Amino acid sequence: MPVKRFGRAPLACCHRRELGGVNCVEAMIGAMGQPVYDRVFLQRLCSGDEDAFEQVFRACYASVYGVAYRLLRDSPAAEEVAQEAFVRLHRTPPTGAEPPNLLGWLITVATHLSYNRLRSERRRREREERAGRLEEATEAPADPVERQDAV
Repeated sequence: MPVKRFGRAPLACCHRRELGGVNCVEAMIGAMGQPVYDRVFLQRLCSGDEDAFEQVFRACYASVYGVAYRLLRDSPAAEEVAQEAFVRLHRTPPTGAEPPNLLGWLITVATHLSYNRLRSERRRREREERAGRLEEATEAPADPVERQDAV
C-alpha cells in the first residue's frame, strides 16, 4: 500500500478503487482547492446517505486514528477515540452556512476526545493514589501502645 506524505503525517491510500483510481488527497481537493467532502459529502451525510459516510470513513480514518495515537500512545484507546469521532459525525454532522473542513472537524473532535481521555485517566490515577494513602493511614495503629503490640 503506497504511503503519501501530507504535511507531517503519513496518509495511507488504500482505497483507490472506492475513489475512482485517485488517492484520498486528490479526491478530497476540488477545483477551487476546497475539500470535496466539505461540500458534497456533508450534504449527503446530513441526508442520511450511508455510502457517503463509508467513503468519508475510509478516506479519513487513518488520519483521525493517527492523531489519536500520537496523543494517547495506546492503539486500542486510539481506535476507540477514532471510532467515537466518527460516531459523533454520524449522529450529528456539522452544520452551518459555511461547511467546515470535514477532515479538520474529525481531527479536532478526536483531539478533544483524546485530551478528555488523558485527563480522565490522570484523575483516576490521582484518586487511586489518594485512596491508597488514606488506606495506609487508616491501617497504621494510631496508639503508641498498639504499635508496640504489633511489633
